[in-house]
Amino acid sequence: MQLNILVVEDQKNQRERLYNLLSDEGYNVESISNGKDACTILKNRKFHIALLDMKLPDMSGMDILKKIKTLDPDCLVLILTAYGTIKTAIEAIKQGAYDFITKPYDTEEILSIIFRAAEFHQTRHQNKMLKAEIERTKIKTDIIYKSKAMQGVMYSIQVVSKENSNVLIQGESGTGKELVAQAIHNNSRRNKQSFIVVNCAAFQESLLESELFGHEKGSFTGAVQRKHGLVELADKGTLFLDEVGELSPQTQAKLLRFVENGEFRRVGGVKSLKVDVRIVSATNKPLSHPEFRQDLYYRLNVINIVVPPLRERDTDIELLANHFLNLNPSGANKTLSTEVKNIFRQYNWPGNIRELHNIIEQAIILSPSDLIGPEFIRIKSPENSTVFQSIQESEKDKIQMALEEFDGHRENAAKALGISVRTLYRKIKGYNIDI
Repeated sequence: MQLNILVVEDQKNQRERLYNLLSDEGYNVESISNGKDACTILKNRKFHIALLDMKLPDMSGMDILKKIKTLDPDCLVLILTAYGTIKTAIEAIKQGAYDFITKPYDTEEILSIIFRAAEFHQTRHQNKMLKAEIERTKIKTDIIYKSKAMQGVMYSIQVVSKENSNVLIQGESGTGKELVAQAIHNNSRRNKQSFIVVNCAAFQESLLESELFGHEKGSFTGAVQRKHGLVELADKGTLFLDEVGELSPQTQAKLLRFVENGEFRRVGGVKSLKVDVRIVSATNKPLSHPEFRQDLYYRLNVINIVVPPLRERDTDIELLANHFLNLNPSGANKTLSTEVKNIFRQYNWPGNIRELHNIIEQAIILSPSDLIGPEFIRIKSPENSTVFQSIQESEKDKIQMALEEFDGHRENAAKALGISVRTLYRKIKGYNIDI
């Protein structure tokens, strides 16, 4: 990039010398003899570097400096000053000047300073461009993660968001499939339009068709007026079909027609309507079972994203737990004890993120202190309760043995256990230990 340089110098011989020197080096140079003309040209042209004499006949160099920084904050200003005004030059640097050059100056000195300023400008420009590109491609999402398993999902979201194909999101219940769908919508060209969620398992079969496609007045008992369906509300946006595997064969057939060409009829209607909708579906079970139409499956599963269960996101567990603590005003000052963190690492999380959220909510309510201990963690899954129970029972046994060894003297027992007396009191109460 060829840099534009403005020279503001009232002495003709100095001005011409700088003009010729910098032009010979390949810079685009404009030379001005006074502050008024400098301000005029700065309004109409962009300069990357300005060489500014501090003493001009009509304006002070400091005033022009302020004007330059107002008109173009990115312009690098180099102050030209005599030895007697170095103090003023230093003050100019505090006001935003890049550097100063003392008169008389030699060719090598001024070219060196100009080259350094040019490099600085180029680096700053590249950093701005890089930052803008990162910002442009950054995923806008509420998903909390740092695990490698989720990094793959986030990459898929980034790629898929740029396309318009239908997406099928698979994963166990509670893994955050709706958040993935929302992220796809938020980062797509449809993000200014509606994101409509349909829980296919929440409606009776007779009602789901009406919810999806709407109905005409009088089409069935209770249809007292025309109703627009969710597919209409999602026009130009995204329709998220959660638990799509729960659709009845009859509804699957009508959805297939809609997926193929975007056309549908309201219940009781005779006119075909058409909308532009991107369909993102989610399921927590395979759609290969006989009850689900394979032709519909292939149209929904153009792009597939699999959300990993929480047990495969070990580095995310504590991150998510702290996030849920901070979400609750009552939990903002609470932390998880080391024992709880160990329990979380060993637990299998059959309910995934939803289960973790519920457990944290319970612990916030149950724990009287800011440090949440294992006695306030309610893990109820029979499949994994042995892990939790064995850790709790082991800790309880150690506390009982310490209390017995010191004849119930709590301070000595706490010291032997390596915990505070306050923590020991809390655990005695939590484990209901009889002293």
